[in-house]
Amino acid sequence: MEKLFSAFVGVDVSKHTLDVCLLKEQQSNSDVFENNKEGITKLISWLTAKSGVSAEAILFCFEYTGIYTMPLCCYLSEHHYQFAIVPALEVIQSMGVKRGKSDKTDAKAIARYAQTRSDDITLYTLPQKALVKLKFLLSHRNRLVKTRKAFYVAMTEPAGFLDKEITREINRHNKQLIDSLDRKIKQTEKQIKELITSDEEMKKIYELLLSVPGVGNHIAAHLIVHTNCFTTFKSSRKFACYAGIAPFEHSSGISIRGKNRVSHLANKRTKALLNMAALAARKNDEQINQYYERKLKEGKNPMLILNNIRNKLVARIFATVKRQTPYVHTMPFAA
Repeated sequence: MEKLFSAFVGVDVSKHTLDVCLLKEQQSNSDVFENNKEGITKLISWLTAKSGVSAEAILFCFEYTGIYTMPLCCYLSEHHYQFAIVPALEVIQSMGVKRGKSDKTDAKAIARYAQTRSDDITLYTLPQKALVKLKFLLSHRNRLVKTRKAFYVAMTEPAGFLDKEITREINRHNKQLIDSLDRKIKQTEKQIKELITSDEEMKKIYELLLSVPGVGNHIAAHLIVHTNCFTTFKSSRKFACYAGIAPFEHSSGISIRGKNRVSHLANKRTKALLNMAALAARKNDEQINQYYERKLKEGKNPMLILNNIRNKLVARIFATVKRQTPYVHTMPFAA
């Protein structure tokens, strides 16, 4: 569908406010609204009066700031406005050299970005409610795991340095907290499993992912969320770039002839989970293990081999979901 926009709205989203800039032709208007339903309703009324165009001709654009963007996303989706959520780095790079910073200038920069990139910008579709709930359950689990680790370290670190009588009472309380957090983590994991199995599409993809060696329950749920049920990324290569595991050439003229390297611009959480999957695949998949040992004997760097395994896993995952059939081990059929 052809996208024809005549008004561009840049929004700088913060916890309490929405700094808004409207660009139409060469004119701009700015204002600030509260980041809640009432404030967004006032924003739309202000926008209608200032722009004088229909909803179909307006393109909203803003950066992703976690849960702070949810009220705006939900309102725009419910009222059929078109909007894009763009990476902060892309907006920053499009601004060139600038001095100083304010929410007002950021909103204008986002609006300029939307105006410049309107022909090829990707419109955002709010995921189904089950997917949004799954995302927040996974975030909640991650916070519980981090908190548990903090108490575990606090309990084990003083051993051998302080008198046992001093640490005994503190450790008893830490142990109680860790046990409580363990129960909460298991409860959250149960909720995650129940949510996935209650949705037919997520359940099918989840079962397909679990058939790939190295992919466990938590990694499968994470992949479902960060690919929007495998609709956000068109290929395994694009997802590998997103996760920061795709190697790129590093050269310039005749003076720089570096080895291919991955980019530091990545979703670090996804990259860490794929690393865990690669280590698990090496243990549980003989084909992967043989590949690792063969490359190691050839003198390859262990981290390079591990990154290759991560890319192999991503390719397997996307192929399995695309075929809609469980992963099949090819090794037993090899000659």
